[in-house]
Amino acid sequence: MQIKQTILSSLYLVRQAIFAGLCLVIILAFYNQFSDHLIFNVIGLSSIASTIFLIFTAPHTLSGQNKSIIGGYAIAIVIGVSCHYLLHNPYIATKFSPHLQSYFLLFCGGLTVFLAILFMTLLKMPHPPAMGFALGLVIDSWEPHQALVLVFCIIVVLTVIKHLLHFKPLID
Repeated sequence: MQIKQTILSSLYLVRQAIFAGLCLVIILAFYNQFSDHLIFNVIGLSSIASTIFLIFTAPHTLSGQNKSIIGGYAIAIVIGVSCHYLLHNPYIATKFSPHLQSYFLLFCGGLTVFLAILFMTLLKMPHPPAMGFALGLVIDSWEPHQALVLVFCIIVVLTVIKHLLHFKPLID
């Protein structure tokens, strides 16, 4: 009986890994068609890959729950976009001396991480990969009408897939 359980667990693990890999390949095939900003693509796709890991290996954790995944990315997008516009606001940027302007990116990045942690924790929707995405929104330029909608749609589709396939935790 123990051998049968081990074999079934191993097959389930292989199935999960295959689904995760296929999801990421499909996402990679379409994502690069919509955005040509290297840093944004790298950070965005890394965040999505980390989310896929959580969905397929630890769906029972707080960070792996649908509420945290969708809510975490929604919080990250709102905060990331806000801090991006703060960083690129010419009125605010000119108020600093040229020496301090070089540190304004660091300030906005730190503010983004601080606010994302604060709101994700207060709203009980922690999702660490979304935090990286928020920082990517501040660091690089992007097309809001394409990139943000695309990422949010990907996250919603991934949570629907997770719900439909009833993933069991791989990590106890």
